[in-house]
Amino acid sequence: MRLAERPNSRYAIGVMKRYSTIAAVVVLGVVVLMALTALSCRRSTSNNNETNNAVNATNAINTTNTVSNETNTLTNTINNTVDNTLSSSGLPDPNATRPLLQAELTKATAAIKQLKSDVILQLVSMKFVNSLSDSSGLVTNYYIFVSPTDTRYYYMVNVPHNGEGIKRFLMPQEDMDLPFSLIPVPYQYWKLSYVDALKLAEDNGGAAFRAKHSKFEASVILGKPTGQYLNWFVTYRATDGSADMLQLSIDSYDGKVQVPSS
Repeated sequence: MRLAERPNSRYAIGVMKRYSTIAAVVVLGVVVLMALTALSCRRSTSNNNETNNAVNATNAINTTNTVSNETNTLTNTINNTVDNTLSSSGLPDPNATRPLLQAELTKATAAIKQLKSDVILQLVSMKFVNSLSDSSGLVTNYYIFVSPTDTRYYYMVNVPHNGEGIKRFLMPQEDMDLPFSLIPVPYQYWKLSYVDALKLAEDNGGAAFRAKHSKFEASVILGKPTGQYLNWFVTYRATDGSADMLQLSIDSYDGKVQVPSS
């Protein structure tokens, strides 16, 4: 019986070897398939990562652009707010005002020379009430002349800013209570307009004064006191009963600001 079993054993061994080989091939195939699947997954993951990275980069760019746009919008809003705050005084553009002031002076000079041909400009005066706006605050401009041949009077031209016409009149010099003696205006040193002077005054206490006193008057006078430079003399006076006052002088040539000692 044992001799008869040997061929069967060999056969079984051979079959087992063949099955082992097949199993090994199957296992190898599974391993390769798993490896390929893993590689495919890696590539897919890599592709997905690259796609996600690209999407994230695009989103980042879009977010950056959005933030940049929002920042620009905010900056513009702030700038506009600052500009509006700075222009809340109502003052016009000084570059646009200078030729208008020159035209008004020319008209006033021609009018007063009809009364006295040798008059010379000695003083320019503006008055504002509760606003520094030309349209709502500026009440009137005065151009004051003197005559070398008639020192008794000031020859004055009043240019109202309410639609009325020019008014000319004479005032005895002793009736004008000036705190200093004047000499004629040296035109070569008259570089700044009253708007330039008021802008400088606003930056040096005027704006704070107006913020404190909504009811006020502001006088702006161009003159050259004896021994001094040609200046704009700016005076803010509160009309709310407080009697507060602010005085400054601005050099009409270089814009130097001084606060006169009390």
